[in-house]
Amino acid sequence: MMYDNSTSRSALLLVLFALCLLVCAGVSSGQDPSPPRLSIREARIDANGDFIPDRIGQRITVGGRASSHSGVLHSSRLSVFLQDSANGIELYNIDTGDPIEEGDSVDATGTVEMYEGVTRITRAEYRVIKVDRPMARPLDLTVSEAPDERYEGLLIRVRGAVTRSWNDDYGSFLTLAEQPGDPDTLVVFLSFRHKPGINLSNYSVGDQVAVTGILGQYVRGGRLDGGYEVYPRYPEDIRKEGATAESYLIALLVSAALAVLALIWIVAMRRQVAKRTRELRESEHRFRTLLENVQLASLTIDRETRITFANEYLVELAGWSNEELLAMEIFDLLMPPAGMTRQAFREAVRNGTVPVHFEGELVTRSGEKRLIAWNNTVVHDADGNVEGTASIGEDITERKLVEERLSASLAEKELLVKEVYHRVKNNLQTVSSLLSLQSESIKDPATRELFIENQHRIRSMAMIHERLHRSRTLARIDFREYLQGLATSLFRTYATHGNIALRVDVQDVSLPVDASITCGLIVNELISNSLKHAFPDGRAGEIVITMHGTPAGGYALTFTDNGVGLPEGFDIHGAKTLGMNLIASLTEQLRGELEISTAEGTRYTITVPAA
Repeated sequence: MMYDNSTSRSALLLVLFALCLLVCAGVSSGQDPSPPRLSIREARIDANGDFIPDRIGQRITVGGRASSHSGVLHSSRLSVFLQDSANGIELYNIDTGDPIEEGDSVDATGTVEMYEGVTRITRAEYRVIKVDRPMARPLDLTVSEAPDERYEGLLIRVRGAVTRSWNDDYGSFLTLAEQPGDPDTLVVFLSFRHKPGINLSNYSVGDQVAVTGILGQYVRGGRLDGGYEVYPRYPEDIRKEGATAESYLIALLVSAALAVLALIWIVAMRRQVAKRTRELRESEHRFRTLLENVQLASLTIDRETRITFANEYLVELAGWSNEELLAMEIFDLLMPPAGMTRQAFREAVRNGTVPVHFEGELVTRSGEKRLIAWNNTVVHDADGNVEGTASIGEDITERKLVEERLSASLAEKELLVKEVYHRVKNNLQTVSSLLSLQSESIKDPATRELFIENQHRIRSMAMIHERLHRSRTLARIDFREYLQGLATSLFRTYATHGNIALRVDVQDVSLPVDASITCGLIVNELISNSLKHAFPDGRAGEIVITMHGTPAGGYALTFTDNGVGLPEGFDIHGAKTLGMNLIASLTEQLRGELEISTAEGTRYTITVPAA
């Protein structure tokens, strides 16, 4: 009896366990399962070959890389194609949601549908995953290869000839064939909802075009039902290639014109041969006539430096007759170029190495010396051998005298300007000395400090005029030497202990006088402020001043100290001290931009544009 009870209990437990499994199975079967994650190929599968995906109406999840931006194929809806390594599909929704950019990786969940022949995922929920990968590369196909179910939804590139062009209620169209006259095999379609930027009316029948776009099908009536079309995305996706119908016609007309011109040229050349001999005979006469009338000295010499020709202008300038000149050697009339002996000049004539340009003195019959600027050409015979030299010279005697007077006047003016700078410097130093003397009698430390600060400002301007006085040029200042001297002078005044280091790193920057004075005053204020406030109680530190040119042609001045820094929330435009107001005002005067950083001390960066 006990055995029977134990057996009954075991059977009862088995029944209860089985009921629990059935209940759990029933609950599980009543839940909405998560949509399966499929590849794009699995989403588009068409096992029965009716050109309709087997999963129409099913909700699935797919992933792929976007081959266009949101808002391009459809200006007000989400219409983006995704593709993986071998398949593509459209992602469509009324709400645009998070914008998708070409190249983005996208996970999308939605219902498989077909619209006008295009398989798509509608009512899609998606997640954009932006990763640093290259964008989808178009698959190169021929116009005949492209109409294939395998390539639908992929980014492709085709080349072909335009056979038709039209517009209707759907948008704009071109039909393509392999070659002009072949049957239509592919359509280029631009929806009226496409983002503006492409104009298919620019292409004519017969044009060879290259088109990049996404391959789709269509079932709209009246246009190659069940055929394939390409959707270009951006203006650069379609362009003309090779020769158009108009260019073939132009080429034909040009070829005919060239043939006519060639015939005319042959006839003309026969006449030219007859004329050329006569013209060559006349050329020497015209050349000699020109040399006789030009207001320049002209002569030729042979390999032995004997004069073989002299024009009338040279005859009048030299004072000898033409017969007398033709009996002379060149050195009876002219001095050789500076640095050359007579023998060296003879060798240069024989070798054809006479300087192309040189200035030499011509001695006239009366003994007067005239300075002539000569331009020389080597003369060769028919076999290329050196025959001598032909020269044309300009009398520059008067011009040289004027240049010498101008140079002397310029040197005198530069000396006067330097003297002015020297006197300005002396006056500024006098004012600085007066301020120094006056400050010694002032008991109030704050007032005395104001005198010292103004003394340093005047000294910074005086140093500019001192450098102008010593400079070779009066227009610009070598700012590196000036800045080093100014910083050293201020350090001697303010640095009461030796714990503060100074480092100046300035490239070869030269500035106009006004900009130099302004920059000097700014640096004066920055150094003074830093030495007085940045390193309290003998604190050690470093001040670094750098200045370098910018790619745009301006320059950047940077002042850095690793002191205690500026107060939190500091605004230089709201500062009440004269020094800070001067820095802001002088920066505006330079048309520069001032940036202040208070991380690990204080950094001032002033960037000045090109003048």
